Amino acid sequence: MEHIICSSIMSFASHNDIFYALQHSFRNKRSCESQLLEFIEDVSHNMQNGHQTDVCMLDFSKAFDKVDHIRLIEKLKWYGSTNDWIKSLLTNRTHSVVLDGVASSSIHVTSGVLQGSVLGPCLFLFYINGIAQNLHSTTRLFADVAMIYMAMKNEMDAKLMQKDLDTLQNWENQWMMEFHPEKCEVISITRKRKPKIFAYTLHGLELKHVWYTKYLGVHITHNLRWDKQVL
Repeated sequence: MEHIICSSIMSFASHNDIFYALQHSFRNKRSCESQLLEFIEDVSHNMQNGHQTDVCMLDFSKAFDKVDHIRLIEKLKWYGSTNDWIKSLLTNRTHSVVLDGVASSSIHVTSGVLQGSVLGPCLFLFYINGIAQNLHSTTRLFADVAMIYMAMKNEMDAKLMQKDLDTLQNWENQWMMEFHPEKCEVISITRKRKPKIFAYTLHGLELKHVWYTKYLGVHITHNLRWDKQVL
């Protein structure tokens, strides 16, 4: 049943072009490889034009667990994908703890999609769809792995990117999601020896600036060299 429902709503989303184009997870003809290739192509293009690319790697805190059921159901309705079975699945869940054979009283669960299930990732895509609205930066998503980036042609671009981080903070509040600013990183990719270092903040905390990072299993360096890859 779960496979049938998942296939149905994903076909509906594909037919109606619902999902954000740069979300590459759990979708036909998209993968880690396609996401990485497009990202590298964008950054390489900026480098060829003499522009530095600032990239903010965003870390969600327990993203799948924080999906609010009421908001998810309303969002599915808004997209026109209503299903009583999904509503029943989300609204009739309880949790209890068993210790030494004794079960605690049950509590009603109001958030979270079933991890390890077929339907969970599909519902998550619907829930975070729209995160890139009103952003100036390019936003790339792979399930709960998110990044925003922009060519730094002048200081105004850095200000626009900070404005995007502020917009994402408002999105967090609206959808009851949460980024982990301590785990978010900024990397400036350029061929220049001395990149321009701009300060970016999230929740009042300055994001850590790094010289290399890991994205979808691949090491990304500040000069886009590949000597850190282990073959």
